[in-house]
Amino acid sequence: MREILDNSSRAHIVHNWPVRDYFDALVALIKLNPGLEKTSYPLVFTFVFQVLGATLCFSVSRPALKHMYGEEKYTVTRNHFLIELQNHIRWFLAAAEKEHGEIPLDR
Repeated sequence: MREILDNSSRAHIVHNWPVRDYFDALVALIKLNPGLEKTSYPLVFTFVFQVLGATLCFSVSRPALKHMYGEEKYTVTRNHFLIELQNHIRWFLAAAEKEHGEIPLDR
């Protein structure tokens, strides 16, 4: 993820993006789920980016959150984070399958 987060000064001159293959593979993997084959790349990519971004942000914030709120509150929050992340994934998969690959923007 650092490849796309730490390069604002050089992004316009980069020609090789190894992380793109990783993103494309994640999108392809999700689209293998029954009912999601026709889901648009932008929709699945947005979902992948949201999940990766939230997970990355939470994981790198662990030391600060533990010191800010203490071990007990952090542990409870981590558990809720994991549950909500699973709920988000389940919602996306179910909604995309129900809508035959497209999720209405006004959900």
